[in-house]
Order: sequence, then C-alpha cells, then structure tokens
Amino acid sequence: MTLTAGIVDLVNAVWIISKLFGTDASDTGVRLGGLITFYAIFFVALGASIVKGLDLRPVGNLAVVVAVVPLFWWSFFDGSWMFQSILIVWVASFLGVTALTYGKVKAEIAGALLVGTSLYTFLLPAAILATGHAVP
Repeated sequence: MTLTAGIVDLVNAVWIISKLFGTDASDTGVRLGGLITFYAIFFVALGASIVKGLDLRPVGNLAVVVAVVPLFWWSFFDGSWMFQSILIVWVASFLGVTALTYGKVKAEIAGALLVGTSLYTFLLPAAILATGHAVP
C-alpha cells in the first residue's frame, strides 16, 4: 500500500507540473509538484523496503531529511496557518518514524502519532473542502 501511494503521488506531481507548462507563467505548480515529489520518493523507498523485507534504518535516516527539508516550503504556504501547521505535524511524524526504526519509541506510540497525523493532515483538509470552505 505504501509503495502504491508513493507511485500515485509521483504521478500526481508529474500531472500538477505538466498542467502548468505553457498555461501559467508562475512556478507555483512546479514548487508544489516538487514538494509532492519529495514526499513521494520517501513513500516509494519505504514501500519498496517493506516489500523486499529490507532493514528500515536507512529509511529512518531518510525520514530525518524528509522531516526538515519541506520546511523550506514554509513561505509557499504563507497565509495558510493550517498548511504551515501540517508541515510541523509532518516534522514530528517523520522524526517519529526515525525513532521507531531505531527502537527509540514503541510501535504503538508511532502508530498513534501516524494515525493522528493522517487525520489532521489528510482527512481534516478534505472535510473542510468537501463542506465548500477554503482551507484556512
């Protein structure tokens, strides 16, 4: 499932970037596609490691980078406290993944963190949009 999600994210990133070439002079789609690609590569690496039964510590090391680098997109989300807070929540989640892969946190705690992250970062914005409101 993780590998599939990563691949779907990569396809979405390519679609977002390709839709803007020739139609929009801004680099908004490229920057958003870049961020999506960054996360997607992590999920592809994690999914492939799980499928092949590999040691997850290198993925944990990658999670540290994935926790920090997206913070460079902070100004991209200016004016949206929710998207900026999502970046912070993802920092905690990816650092939690690192801690899990090195045995520093129990799986139940990491699982609870990831469930909370998915509810806040995926479900809540979708619910806000579904009710006809803009994400704050």
